[in-house]
Amino acid sequence: MIGIVTLTIFLHSFLSVELLRIQGTWDTGQQFFHFITKFGFQKTLLQNQLETQGYVFGNISSDGHGSKTYTFALLDRGYFLGYYGNSSLIDRNKACQTMFYKIDSIAYDSTCNDEGKEDFLRKVPCPVSEVCVDEDQPNNVIPGSQLTFAVQDLIQPRFV
Repeated sequence: MIGIVTLTIFLHSFLSVELLRIQGTWDTGQQFFHFITKFGFQKTLLQNQLETQGYVFGNISSDGHGSKTYTFALLDRGYFLGYYGNSSLIDRNKACQTMFYKIDSIAYDSTCNDEGKEDFLRKVPCPVSEVCVDEDQPNNVIPGSQLTFAVQDLIQPRFV
């Protein structure tokens, strides 16, 4: 009887879902940097990786004015503090260099760092009705979305 109760609780933990839906606009002419939100993901279990990792997915599009691209960064706490702390520098070029100093050493980028181990950057906006141009695994994008991040940590919960 104890095994059945434990199994039932175990299954419920996999079926529990919490989510955050964000919808809005960002005026790039007025804001150099825009912080969207913070949230956490449970520790990923190796034996149930797909069921226990977190996902961030959606669409980032433009009204069509301008052709400038921006960087969408999904960062855990260890990278975010240095990134956010340097966003207030007046000189935007200096701000970008210092914000990305630590990130550039580990972030995957198909053009600049194909040896990168972490996948947490996307160039946005994405082409209308298409996945983002730098989506490294287009087949893994959630249907109807332009980008997907799989968030996992086998050691501890991850806060992004």
